[in-house]
Amino acid sequence: MAGNIDPNDEEEPTTLQEAINHPTRGKQWEKLVRDELNPLIKNESWDYVGRPRNRQVVNCKFIFKHKKNEIAQIVRLKARLVARGFSQIYGVDYLDTYAPVVKLASIRILLAIAAIYGPPVEVHQMDVVTAFLAGELDEEIYMEQSEGFRVSTEEENLLFAYFGKACTD
Repeated sequence: MAGNIDPNDEEEPTTLQEAINHPTRGKQWEKLVRDELNPLIKNESWDYVGRPRNRQVVNCKFIFKHKKNEIAQIVRLKARLVARGFSQIYGVDYLDTYAPVVKLASIRILLAIAAIYGPPVEVHQMDVVTAFLAGELDEEIYMEQSEGFRVSTEEENLLFAYFGKACTD
């Protein structure tokens, strides 16, 4: 006798193919991947270029996550394209790294101000789906096209410069 299978216990996909071939959530995963790529394309975040001979090339992959509520039910799916920058060398491929984050103390101060000044000051929450926080980079960064979403070209090994300037062959 087969046991009950809880859909909230399913494992997260580890590859793009696993995600889009999922028997029940495949279409959702595919839409999320397109939703992740479309703003990058719309904002011209890269140029397609030939593989540079003397530069390190960064790989990328999609990360797939289930977002669960307080009783461990899957309520939302999330797909993100991430650069695998661990292959870069400090001083050669980059000079500085940073990730803009908000400090908890800043949030507390804003909430305290709202509490002190009462009704004229209101606190609103919003969810930012895609944020482009950095301007153009001084460095040229080359990243391979993501698995499953290659541009159809004659040259099979085309890459794109991600959030930076691109050099053509």
